[in-house]
Amino acid sequence: MNRASVVIAAAGASVLIAGSRWPSAQQRGAAAAPTRVAAVPSEKGGQDIYGAYDSVAGWPKDLAARPGHEGWTFGAGQSVFAESPNRIFVLQRGELPNIKAPATKKLGDAPSIFFPIGRLPWRDATVSSPPGNGGTGQPAEGGVEAWARAGNKMGVDARWEHCIMIFDAAGNLVDAWTQYDAILQRPHFVAISPYDAEKHVWVVDDHKHVIHEFTNDGTREVRTIGTYGEPGADDKHFNRPTFIDWFPDGTFVVADGYNGTRVVKFDKNGKYVTAWGQKGITSTASPSIRARAGCSSTIAATIARRSSTRTASSSTSGNSATTRPTSICSTS
Repeated sequence: MNRASVVIAAAGASVLIAGSRWPSAQQRGAAAAPTRVAAVPSEKGGQDIYGAYDSVAGWPKDLAARPGHEGWTFGAGQSVFAESPNRIFVLQRGELPNIKAPATKKLGDAPSIFFPIGRLPWRDATVSSPPGNGGTGQPAEGGVEAWARAGNKMGVDARWEHCIMIFDAAGNLVDAWTQYDAILQRPHFVAISPYDAEKHVWVVDDHKHVIHEFTNDGTREVRTIGTYGEPGADDKHFNRPTFIDWFPDGTFVVADGYNGTRVVKFDKNGKYVTAWGQKGITSTASPSIRARAGCSSTIAATIARRSSTRTASSSTSGNSATTRPTSICSTS
């Protein structure tokens, strides 16, 4: 039985999910779609958390299973990149205490409220993991302090370890670049350029406003793009960058970002080439619609590049002043 597999970064860990043996309604055709079932196992949409996939139990193997590490488990998963089926990079925002899920109880705040609800994940690792100020428009510089002001204490409610991990196909932790934990504050995205023969590993840290380029084995940092710990919007600064992608000639584009409103292009040597994008303006007549077409408040999602036409398109997310996706901006 052939099963397509994919790894996702979930709120509390990274999870391997494999294609279900049960065909979805889309695969069977619209005529075969059930009409009286509210939630169909392995069906896209509805209440199926993983869509047309099933979670593979035990992947990856819990950090708590490591000797001497019983008290700590995965923090908020941020990004996954599979260099090969047997070398999978995972970013996380530190570790959380390894505690058992509490029994489901009815809360007295309002009628019919229960916690936890019995689904995965029962703990919101996105909120529990440091740092704070992860949302659009929030300042990165006060992120650690914001997490502490919420009543959290490092070493008790979380600890900053194993931010860059590498797993094999069986879910074993085969390497951890813990030597870089101290320079990271909110590792957001990891990838390797498909056009780089040396397969350097790039890690985007949106809270430190930089992109780190490491050797493939992690023994050395090759360079840093951006100014560490300093936000801005020029040829040497980012404002919480989120994503990176490459063209075949080695040039690359960066989504900048949670607090920036632009896409930045660099040559293969990391030299600034150009940038485009500007902040959207809310229409006073209709606050849900942007008055400046093609502009956005946040470029926090992805960049789609087309090698054949040498163009890149950016999608936007997290726009507090709009209720629907803003226009896609493109450049050559």
